[in-house]
Amino acid sequence: MKRAQVTLFIGHRGVGKTSLLKRVEGYFKQQNKKAQFIDLDAYVASKACKSILEIFKNEGEGPFRKYEREALQELLTAHESLPLFVSLGAGFQGPYPEGARIVFVQRVSDAKGRVFLDRPRLKKDISPLQEFSELYQKRHQVYLSVCTDQLVLPEGQKENPAFEMCFFGLTKNSHPLGGCLTLTPQKQKEWKRRALNSKQTPILSNQYTGVSKIEIRTDHWPEASLNSLLKCLSPDKILFAHRNLHRKAPDGVMTDWALELGPPSSFFDILSLHKREEDLNKSFQAWSSYEKQADHFKLAVPIKNFKELQQGHAWYLQNPKKHCFLPMSKDGRWAWYRLWHKNKMFPNFFKEGLLGSALDQPLYFQWYDFFPAKHFAAILGQPVSHSRTPNEQKEFFNKKNMPVLNIPMSLEECTKDHLVFLAQLGLRAAAVTSPLKLKMSELMHSSEKSVNTIFFNESQNSWLSTNTDSYGFSEQMKLCRFSEGLVVWGGRGVLSSLAQALPTTTSFYSATTGTPRVSSLPVKNPKVVIWAVGRDHSFQWPPSSWAPQQIIDLNYSEDSPGREYAQRIGCEYISGETMFYQQAKQQRVFWSECWTQN
Repeated sequence: MKRAQVTLFIGHRGVGKTSLLKRVEGYFKQQNKKAQFIDLDAYVASKACKSILEIFKNEGEGPFRKYEREALQELLTAHESLPLFVSLGAGFQGPYPEGARIVFVQRVSDAKGRVFLDRPRLKKDISPLQEFSELYQKRHQVYLSVCTDQLVLPEGQKENPAFEMCFFGLTKNSHPLGGCLTLTPQKQKEWKRRALNSKQTPILSNQYTGVSKIEIRTDHWPEASLNSLLKCLSPDKILFAHRNLHRKAPDGVMTDWALELGPPSSFFDILSLHKREEDLNKSFQAWSSYEKQADHFKLAVPIKNFKELQQGHAWYLQNPKKHCFLPMSKDGRWAWYRLWHKNKMFPNFFKEGLLGSALDQPLYFQWYDFFPAKHFAAILGQPVSHSRTPNEQKEFFNKKNMPVLNIPMSLEECTKDHLVFLAQLGLRAAAVTSPLKLKMSELMHSSEKSVNTIFFNESQNSWLSTNTDSYGFSEQMKLCRFSEGLVVWGGRGVLSSLAQALPTTTSFYSATTGTPRVSSLPVKNPKVVIWAVGRDHSFQWPPSSWAPQQIIDLNYSEDSPGREYAQRIGCEYISGETMFYQQAKQQRVFWSECWTQN
C-alpha cells in the first residue's frame, strides 16, 4: 500500500511552526479530513516525562538531539495511511525522510533575531541575540538545502488566512494569481517529490494555480536540467528569459531578451534592462532603437531613492501598456511599489521565499492577498518590514477596498513632495513609525509634538493627523504593579505622550548617555523600568546596580533590548503588544472620523 504524504515544518526558533501546525490541523477538521499532527518537541517531552528545559539542563543538547531523531523515526515507522504533519525544532539535525514535503517556514523578522524568556540557552557566554545570530547563519543554509517548499508568514498573524489553505492544497485560489514566478534549481527537490510523469504540471504546487507565467532563466540552469524542465511545462506557461548567449528558446514560448547581452537579433516579446547608467534618464532611452522589436519593455534597475522612483514611475506612465518598471534595491525596499502594480504591469513577479530571484519581488502571501484597488493604506517608517500594522489593519481597510502596504521611508525622504507623490499613487491613510514621527508633525503643522497617524482628505487636498500613542500607553500602564519608583529609559520620540500619562514623580533617562534628562532626578533603584528604545538606536544598558521588579516595554518586536534586559536581570517582562493593539484601535477611530468628513 502506498504510504500517505509526510510534511515536515522546519525553520528558525520562534518563527511560528507550532502555531502553523495547529492552524493546519484546524483546516483539516473544517473539511472533515483526517491527518496526524505532531509537534516533535512536545512529543519528546511527553515520552521523556520531562520538559525540554529540564532535558537541556540535566542532559545537554546532544542527548536531546538523539531523542529527536529517535522520536521522528518512531513516528515515521508507525505512520502509514494518514497524512502526517510534524513540526521540528529549529536545531533538528536530521536525517530527513526521503520523499517528504519539507516546508521551510519563515518570517521577514527572522534575520533580526529573537530573544526568548522561556527557552533553553545554548550559548550562555554570549548575548541571546548573538546566540540567535550565530545559529541563524549556521542553520539557514541547511534549511534552504533540505527544503522542498518555502512559506513566509505575515508578521503578527492572528487569524487563519486563506493563502495557507491554498498552500496546503485544501482549497483552490479564489482568484487567478496572475504575475510571474521564477523557477529556481532549488525546486528540483520538489520535482522528485511529485512524480515527473504526473498528468498535471509536476513543478507547480496547488498554491500557484493561475500564475500567468513561469520564468525560466537561462543563467540558472545547466543544459541537461533546462531541457528536462521545458518538457514538464506547457509552452503557454513559459517565459524564457535569455540571460546568456548560448541558449536557444523552444518554439511557441514567450521570450525575454536582456539588453546587457547586446542588441536583439530578432523580435522578442520582452526586452529587459537590468544595468543602469548613472544618469537614470539615459536608461529610459535604451529602447529608442528597438521600438518595433518587442511588445514590452521591462526596466528592472537599481533605484536609489524616492526621487528616482518618481522618475521611473513617470517613464512607466508614458506608455503603461508597453512599459514595465520594476525598481530594484539592496534591501527589497521597493516591493510595495511592485505589489501596488500587480494587475497593472506586465511582466511582474512574486517570490516563494525571502530571497527569490530579486529582493524587491513581493512575497507569495502578499501577492495572494492583494486585490485591485484605487487607493491604499500604508505603514511609513524605517524599518517597517517587521511591522504588524498591515496585518492588524487589514480587516478595517479591506472594508474600504484598500490594501495595506509596508513603505520604507527614511527621515531624509520624509518630505512634502514625496507625500504628494504617494497621494498621487493612491495613498489615503497611513500609520507612521520611527524615525518619522517628529518630522511628520512638522510637515502636518500639527499641534502634537509627534504624529503617528495621517489621512489624506481628497476634497480639501490636505492631510489630517493625530497621535494615538497615548491611548495605547495608558492601556499598557494598567499592567504596571507599582505607582512609584518608575523610570523611563529612552523614548525621545514619545516623551510628551509618556509625560502626560505618568506620575509626576517619574524620572526620565536618556538611553544614549545613561543620565537623567533635564528636570529629572537620579534614581538609585527603580521598581519599574519603562523601556522606550529599540535596536535601531544607539543605547546604553541601565546601571548594573538597578534591580527593577518589572520591565514594561513599549516595543513588541522579538529582538527588543527591553526583552533582553528583563532576561538579564530575571524580572517580570511586559511586552509592548498591548500598547500597539490599543493605539492601532484608536487609529481606526481617527480614520473613520476622517472618512465621514471627506
